[in-house]
Amino acid sequence: MPKASNLRPQAPDFPSGHSQLRHGRLDIRPIVLNEDLAAMVRAQLTNFFIFLGEGEQHSAVFADVIVRICQKAASVEEMEKEMGKFCTDEAITDKFGQVVHERPARICRHIIPHLAGERVLEIGSWNKMVGHGIVAMTGKHVEGTVYSEGAILPHGTKSFDTTVCIAMLHHVNDPAKLLSEAARVSSRRIIVIETINSPQENQQMVHTFMDWFYNSILHGLTNLPYNYRSPQEWEQLFAQNGLKVALSKDMGVDNPLIPVHHWLYVLER
Repeated sequence: MPKASNLRPQAPDFPSGHSQLRHGRLDIRPIVLNEDLAAMVRAQLTNFFIFLGEGEQHSAVFADVIVRICQKAASVEEMEKEMGKFCTDEAITDKFGQVVHERPARICRHIIPHLAGERVLEIGSWNKMVGHGIVAMTGKHVEGTVYSEGAILPHGTKSFDTTVCIAMLHHVNDPAKLLSEAARVSSRRIIVIETINSPQENQQMVHTFMDWFYNSILHGLTNLPYNYRSPQEWEQLFAQNGLKVALSKDMGVDNPLIPVHHWLYVLER
């Protein structure tokens, strides 16, 4: 069995922080074919199911089933189909939907102190719950838009005071293009929360697995290029787009369901 430090999934290049996958699915199977990484994934999945309300023993069984599906599948498509069926049959997807609503409230508490002006655009939220939370907590005018790869946002230049982009940049093939569009429609600020690389490669592999499970299996997303970056690399991207970092804040592991590391940036034109 190869050592974990020599094993990589098909796409992400974690040392540089950038993925080379374009318009395709990440083959997650090599992660769980490594004994050490598979054990870490099982432990993380067990904690995930316990958080959903399953008993400890039941959670460990669920985690083992998911790892075995990944290990035995002949293709990414077969793996996702079998895992989707298992999560549906065991009501995992439904239980996840019942608890995930807590996350937008936490996000709102982080970003509301930094909103400038009364007009806010939220880019890319899968359920617009962050935008709804901002309206409920502040009374500001909030609009939501779903970003399509490479598209021009259907809004005029400087039509919003603040644009909010939550964990979106690492999910598009060209984050610079999305960022430039966010800057175009914003007159004052852009607030970004992004996933960052773990300094420990093995832990980053586990985070990648959980990010895939969260987005592909539970949310049905298929274009997941995993453009992870370090905090310094994100700031370089912002600077390249003419944006100044007014605030850079380490949020740590802020989501108990999917424990990946997040960073908050307040950007100004």
